[in-house]
Amino acid sequence: MLRDKAWGIAALVGGVTLFSTIEIAGEVIGAQVDPIVLTFIRFFLTGLILIPLSRAWSLWRFSDLDRRDFGRFAFNGFVGVTLAIPLFHVAILTFEKAASSAVVFSVNPVFITILARFIN
Repeated sequence: MLRDKAWGIAALVGGVTLFSTIEIAGEVIGAQVDPIVLTFIRFFLTGLILIPLSRAWSLWRFSDLDRRDFGRFAFNGFVGVTLAIPLFHVAILTFEKAASSAVVFSVNPVFITILARFIN
C-alpha cells in the first residue's frame, strides 16, 4: 500500500512538472513547428506510453462500459485534441508571455462545462 502511494505521488509530481513546462517549451519550439504537428507529436507519444500501461487495468476495472461509452470517450478526445490543444499552442505563439497563454488554457474548464451539455 505504501509503495503504491509512493508511486502515485511520484507520478503526480512528474506529471505536474512536465505539464508546467508546456508553455515555455511551446514558446521555444513553436516558431519552428506548426501547432497542429506539435499537438500530434504530444498526444502520439503520450498514447504510446499510456495505452499499454492502461490496457490491462481498464479491461479489469471498466468491464461494464459499452460501445456507446467508448464512442463518447473517442468523440470527446477527438474534439479536445483537434480543437482545444492546437488553439492552446496558437495562443502560446500569439501572446508574448507564457503566463498569458496559461490563463487562456485555465479558462478551458469553463468552456468544457458549457459544451458538455451539448456533446454528452
